[in-house]
Amino acid sequence: MTNDTERTAEQILRGRPLPTCPDAGILTISATEVVAAFRRRFETPPDIGIWKRLFHTVFEAPNPFDAKPRRRMRLEAIMLGTLALTAIALAMYFNLNAPPR
Repeated sequence: MTNDTERTAEQILRGRPLPTCPDAGILTISATEVVAAFRRRFETPPDIGIWKRLFHTVFEAPNPFDAKPRRRMRLEAIMLGTLALTAIALAMYFNLNAPPR
């Protein structure tokens, strides 16, 4: 600031207005520039697909402090996979060992 005046508590309590700030070089943007910026930003589709969503659901986020982060499987995914494989194995076991009619 070019105008460095010392403000006392008495001036603040009296409510004197602050000195006005000179033009700080604020840029003004027209509506067409804003619309063009929005169109540039949103013309490409987001990078979210079904495989990426499934990947984020099954795996935990990597450790940001690790140089070579490795994503571990979530406990929920491990439990659900174990239950599904157990159900398939039991169905196959009982169907293969069923007495013939």
